[in-house]
Amino acid sequence: FDLSGEMQDPSGQTGGVPYGPGVYILIFTSGEVYVGQSSNLQSRMTQHLNNFGNRELEEIFYRPMPNSSRWERRVAEQGLIEFFRRTFNMEKVDGKGPLLNARNEIAGN
Repeated sequence: FDLSGEMQDPSGQTGGVPYGPGVYILIFTSGEVYVGQSSNLQSRMTQHLNNFGNRELEEIFYRPMPNSSRWERRVAEQGLIEFFRRTFNMEKVDGKGPLLNARNEIAGN
């Protein structure tokens, strides 16, 4: 899953994010990572910016997936979650959702 050339600067908010389907990664200054998928990236990013108001966003990555099914996007989303879990030793913050953090930070170490 190559994200080169597909990064959106958070200072521009969601202006450059397309309206079509795809997967995305939100990286917060706290070290938390949120991975998701949507049929409308632009709309979903706007929702996240409103809902994650207490977290400072550092970077947004996204991959448009035109003409993709929800199943294809879910597979890509799960692949990204596994990538972060294995590569950066992260786990789900609440045990089930797509918000990830480093295991040692969750354990309080």
